Amino acid sequence: MVIDYPGLTSSQTTSARGKAAQPAGSTVSGNQNSAGSATPSNAGDTVKLSSTAKALLRSEQTLNSSPDVDSERVEKLRAEIESGSYQVNSQRVAEGIMRFEGLLS
Repeated sequence: MVIDYPGLTSSQTTSARGKAAQPAGSTVSGNQNSAGSATPSNAGDTVKLSSTAKALLRSEQTLNSSPDVDSERVEKLRAEIESGSYQVNSQRVAEGIMRFEGLLS
């Protein structure tokens, strides 16, 4: 199958196809550098994080450093349930269910 590239001569398209058909890391002449003598091509590359990425990173670090469970609150609720003084706030439960239903639709 011949692919016509506008503005390129046939020798340019042939050489481009030849390069594309080669496996990554191979060379045309067969001269390959050993891994120890190769220099990285990205030695001068830098990465700059956006302010949003930095904020996400800080949030992730904060979440990783905080405990998964608020042990103090759990103990307080456990004590209230065991003593029978825990009161369910039905209005708050209903509002939570409605918020959740709103997220699903």
